[in-house]
Amino acid sequence: MLSASRPRGFTLIELLTVIAIIAVLAAILFPLAGSVREQARAADCMSKLHQLYVSARVYRDDEGAYPPALFGYVETEVTDTNCTGQSGVPRRIPFSDGVGAGYVAVDQVANGFLYGEQVRDASVFRCPDNVPMSRTAITVAHYPNVQGTDPGQAFYWPTTWVGDYLASKGCPTDEAGTIDCFWDVDPNDPCLGQLYLKPRYFYVWDSYDLGPRVDASGTPIRTADDQYVFDRHYSVDWTGQLGLSDLPTQLKYANPPGDRTLLTYCTWHAAIAGANTVTAISTSGTARKVDIGRALRNGPEMYAR
Repeated sequence: MLSASRPRGFTLIELLTVIAIIAVLAAILFPLAGSVREQARAADCMSKLHQLYVSARVYRDDEGAYPPALFGYVETEVTDTNCTGQSGVPRRIPFSDGVGAGYVAVDQVANGFLYGEQVRDASVFRCPDNVPMSRTAITVAHYPNVQGTDPGQAFYWPTTWVGDYLASKGCPTDEAGTIDCFWDVDPNDPCLGQLYLKPRYFYVWDSYDLGPRVDASGTPIRTADDQYVFDRHYSVDWTGQLGLSDLPTQLKYANPPGDRTLLTYCTWHAAIAGANTVTAISTSGTARKVDIGRALRNGPEMYAR
């Protein structure tokens, strides 16, 4: 009588061969999957920049000028009668050191510029590569005023930095440059005068008014306590000057040349995903990826040069 045949199992060599093939395929596919995800995030960022461009143009048509910020500032709620005119009635004003008891989350801002009117969803202002998911994380923003003398190096501009101008107005400075502050409020205003020369605070969520500072290789610059340095990426005034010798490609002017004037840009893709470009959009609605070296050398002139 013939005995029933027994099923043959895999040998150790066969198992090791299969495992090795799977490992090789994983090594090939995982980076590709990451690249595809990053391309999707970059495309989403481009789409959001275009939404903000359209909204900023609508704001300009309605108000006669571009907004002071795209999203807005961190807000606090006060009941001071100097601000409200009536005891116990709350009012939202910008938050800064020693102003108000606390601050609201990003999607609770009541006095945004584009947010609330032209753009109702706060997520439009967040780059998908923006790491902090908290809607309450806040930070100050810098205007770098460390200008080199070599046109081939980063942070060389053919004109003065607005950081120098704001420092001359009395805005605070630290090792990263001049901190954007409320230099343009009336110190005698009974409500907002308390903000005079205090830092403006922004939500870290807000990826297009500000973003992490990066070097020419795309590595984020950090402070001594290992925190990101955030720079303003949207500004109506980059020089603090006026006149024929000033840069015409600034939002403070009535008709800046659309194809050569920067609206804003994003550095999160470089800081987080290692991209060698920043994502920018002009006032003509042209969105593009700009080489980091070019962006750092030319600053707000990255479309003009």
